Amino acid sequence: MPEWSILVRIACLEELRAARYGFHPSRRGGAQMNNPTGGGAWPRSPWVNCCTFTAQAIGLASHLLPGRGVIMTHEHWLTAMCREVGDPGIAKMVVDMGLAERFQEGIEEDGLREGSVLCCQGWRGGVGHSFFLVVVPAGDGEAELGVMFLEAAGRARGGPTSKGLDGIGSRTCAVPNARSWSAGWWPIGTQQPMTIAEARRTYAILYTAQLTETSCR
Repeated sequence: MPEWSILVRIACLEELRAARYGFHPSRRGGAQMNNPTGGGAWPRSPWVNCCTFTAQAIGLASHLLPGRGVIMTHEHWLTAMCREVGDPGIAKMVVDMGLAERFQEGIEEDGLREGSVLCCQGWRGGVGHSFFLVVVPAGDGEAELGVMFLEAAGRARGGPTSKGLDGIGSRTCAVPNARSWSAGWWPIGTQQPMTIAEARRTYAILYTAQLTETSCR
């Protein structure tokens, strides 16, 4: 299985998948686990938001995957939090950490294959969203690829989105919340991938960075 598939398993960790969404002073999102990379403490919270999920997941994955040896610093964390509207966020953070070669606006299909993971920061007006796109087979042809969202979403003051997502999960899964993914993966038969063209249109501005696999280094 591709190594960055570990991000889906991390989403299913009990500490993370139990967290509900929060993006408000009364339920400020943060990390549910400690930074294992030795680069400074993550802000802890019982709630999670899109940026804190993607940053925390990258830190945990890079620590668990062999041969990485990276440190997530406080500056890396702040980069993922998007200090200004329009920032590339997580897409820039993984480049700064040496986990991706570059980030760009849009989705480049060259080099994508089943199991590839894109770190994404989308913007629509002044509203942003940080998430992963996991490349999966789609359609009837063997070479056809689609993407599954892996994200944290919900209503800022509490409650699910129109897709039923409140916390970590996927809008492209018929079972949207990771707390219901008992096997550490999307439940069998529930994947509803988007085409890459559809994913491109989801946000007016979309920054992406493809995570580099050890075999590609």
